[in-house]
Amino acid sequence: MDNEKKKLLKPLIAEFIGTFAFLYVVTAAAVLQTGLLGISIAHLVIFTVIVYSFQTISGAHFNPAVSLIFWIRKQINTKSFVEYVAIQLIASVFASFTLSITLGKGTNLAPTLPANGMVQESFFLEILLTFILLCVILFITQSHNKRISRGLLGIAVGSTIAFDVFFGAPISGASMNPARTFGPAVMNLNFEYFYIYVIAPLIGGLLALSTFYLVKEKNQLKNNRA
Repeated sequence: MDNEKKKLLKPLIAEFIGTFAFLYVVTAAAVLQTGLLGISIAHLVIFTVIVYSFQTISGAHFNPAVSLIFWIRKQINTKSFVEYVAIQLIASVFASFTLSITLGKGTNLAPTLPANGMVQESFFLEILLTFILLCVILFITQSHNKRISRGLLGIAVGSTIAFDVFFGAPISGASMNPARTFGPAVMNLNFEYFYIYVIAPLIGGLLALSTFYLVKEKNQLKNNRA
């Protein structure tokens, strides 16, 4: 394999490993009933680790909603966007499949579902949780000081996800990530509420991007007046 092909494959391998590790750990924490605090800590630790491991290789997306925003901002091209989303979804299924093997057949694989029929509430909550998450990602990654942004990204995003899970998991499952929901849905053959966890995160991401542009534009106007 020549160097050019290796260069193209590295980000995809990073996205696969990172997405797989993240989804395996957090779904295992939920399946093993480690409690809401335990599940939140699992999100914090594993996401912090994979971001610091892979951010300089692939950008550490691990989430189709994140990849969409970076594609809109033209930080990845269309080919990379499609490949990222595809590899994230494949990693999601593989994580759920591996979990079913390691924990035994019949494991429910911790699907993200609306609690007690709270469909509308879950939809709007997923928008809000993803909005918060993508705001943190955007404002940190687009910082002018790249050294600080790289240093803060893992712990800041990991902490945000942990907070979102602690607050939102009892209502919507706190997915914020279509890939998080895709694997368990495929393995359980249950797509009844899957649309919530695709549409809501994308809306939340787009709202976060709009907010980012609005704030950035206002800051530029202030700097021009100064």
